[in-house]
Amino acid sequence: MDKSKLMMVIIIVLLVLLLGTVGGVTWYLVNLVNDGIEGSASAQPQDDDREERHGSTFSLMDIDEVPVDQMMVNLAIGPRGTSDFVMVETVIGVDNRGNAGELATFKENLNSRLRLVSGIINTVFGELTYEEIRTPEGQSATAEEITRRLQTAFESPLILQVTFSEFFAQRGR
Repeated sequence: MDKSKLMMVIIIVLLVLLLGTVGGVTWYLVNLVNDGIEGSASAQPQDDDREERHGSTFSLMDIDEVPVDQMMVNLAIGPRGTSDFVMVETVIGVDNRGNAGELATFKENLNSRLRLVSGIINTVFGELTYEEIRTPEGQSATAEEITRRLQTAFESPLILQVTFSEFFAQRGR
C-alpha cells in the first residue's frame, strides 16, 4: 500500500509541474505576441505621423478628391498558383488647406499624369497576392503603399491619402 501511495504522490507532483510549465510557456508566448503587435503597430504610419508631415490633423473637408478610372489588375501568383485579379477604383485625396493656386496647379498636373498614377497602382497590386489584399488590413496597407509611392513620384506632401471607392478581388483558376 505504501508503494501505491508513493507512486500516486509522484504522479500528482509531475502533473503539477507539467501544468505549471504549460501555463508558464503560454504566458510567455502571449506576452511575446502582444509585444510584437504593439511593436508593429507603432512601426506603421498612423494619423500622428500625418500630423507631423502636414502640421495638423485633417478632416474629410480638408481633402479634394481626384478619381482614377476603374482598372483591372492581375495580382502576383500566390501559393495556390492561380491567376488572381483585382478590380479597383481609386480616389486620391489631395490637401486643400494650402494656397488655392498651388492646389489648382498640382491637381491639373495630377490629372494630366493619370497614366503615371495608374502605372503606380498597377505596380503595387502586381507585387501583391490575393492573400495579402483580401482583408481590410491588407487593403489599408496597399492604400498606404500607393500613397507613399505617389508622394515620392510627385515629390509632394499634398497627397494625403488613397482610398478605394470600389474594390473587388477574385481568385482565378
